[in-house]
Amino acid sequence: RFYDETRLSAYMFSIPDHVLPPNWDEFLEYNRRMWDSDQLAVTDATRELAGFLFDPLHVVLTPAMAWLTLVTAATLPPRLREEFGLPWGKQEQFLFDQGRRVIRVAEPLVPSLLRYGPSYVEAKRRLEGKSPTWFTRKFTQLMLGRPELVGLEKSRP
Repeated sequence: RFYDETRLSAYMFSIPDHVLPPNWDEFLEYNRRMWDSDQLAVTDATRELAGFLFDPLHVVLTPAMAWLTLVTAATLPPRLREEFGLPWGKQEQFLFDQGRRVIRVAEPLVPSLLRYGPSYVEAKRRLEGKSPTWFTRKFTQLMLGRPELVGLEKSRP
């Protein structure tokens, strides 16, 4: 499923089929080669971008961003994790493992707005031809400082 979704993302960015790995095994091999190559590098600019991405937009998002940072550290190859300066030791491994267990149990119980985030819920409603709900707008305003992710002005006659 993950591989199929990456192919869909590639199509959305007009990446031609012939440059994509043709199957799951070749996709895995391509990823292994990229992770081990010097084509992926951590620079001052990428560290600055990572700092921006992991900085919560609102204090309420602090736990979520801490979790995102931990997941990133857990899934990066050791070389890149170290170059980004992300801590990874016994404590981080323990927190990651425990967090995954909690998420596995809790995820089905969490409302979709919180599970997927307002951007997903709003985008899905837009694809269905619906406007964001009052609650989604308020939640988005609280988290991102604006009531909608995309300003859709209605044409006026």
